Amino acid sequence: EAVGSGMVVNQAASMLKKGGILGMFGWVTRPAEIDLSQWHTKYLKPRVLKIPSYRDKMPWAERGFRLIQQGILEVKSLITHEYPLDELQEAFRKYDTDPNVIKIAIKP
Repeated sequence: EAVGSGMVVNQAASMLKKGGILGMFGWVTRPAEIDLSQWHTKYLKPRVLKIPSYRDKMPWAERGFRLIQQGILEVKSLITHEYPLDELQEAFRKYDTDPNVIKIAIKP
């Protein structure tokens, strides 16, 4: 969910299977009405997601970047597929259907 409205949260929750996790990224700026009944009956789990900003202190990320820069942590092998930007739809299809995909890089 990336809109931040109660209606969209309720709609997204209704699409989850029992025990599903709803990642909520939307920025909520006013009170929202959420239907909690389906959260209880379907054992749903909310996860609030946030893209780190320049204001956030992230020592774990800084350490990870250093390990990559020093060659201690190798991450290029995680990219199993590359697609040009104009083949974005095919990249998503591949991600959805191929269990061997780890990470797809989209090249501009």
